Amino acid sequence: MRPKSVIPYIPHLDIIADDFVELMKQRRNKDDEIPDFQNDIYKWALESVAQIALDTRFGCLQHELESNSDAQVMIKATGDFMESFGKLLFGLPVYKYFSTPTWRKFLHSQDDFFRIAQKHVDRTIARIQELSKKGELTDQNTMLVSLLGREELSYDKLLHYQLSLLWVVLIQ
Repeated sequence: MRPKSVIPYIPHLDIIADDFVELMKQRRNKDDEIPDFQNDIYKWALESVAQIALDTRFGCLQHELESNSDAQVMIKATGDFMESFGKLLFGLPVYKYFSTPTWRKFLHSQDDFFRIAQKHVDRTIARIQELSKKGELTDQNTMLVSLLGREELSYDKLLHYQLSLLWVVLIQ
């Protein structure tokens, strides 16, 4: 993104960074260690990219996320994807002939992630369209508002772009 394009996100990302620091303070144990820090980094990444890609927050940085919350399911799906992908890539390719548990976990992780992400993309598109109808859309165009304004982008292309952005950030 160009520096000028980043400016509308700075206040939101600053709040997310502050929330992350507060979460880390809460999660420290008596030895000043943070258990399951990688999961917390996934939460911060998902919260940040959701703000940029969808103009919304998922609530990832709450102290205790419910295990069935959208954010935690997406984070778990990402971890399951990475684990099963490694096994499928470097193991014997039995899954090509038989549906193995690892193959089913791989497919299930993608289904979970994209189902929840699509729900949030659709919700954000509906919110932006409603604001546009009411004439309440702000001058600071965000990524999704800019993409919605491009007539050459079909819904499927827009959805693919936004889902890819969410996915890539988490699997890095």
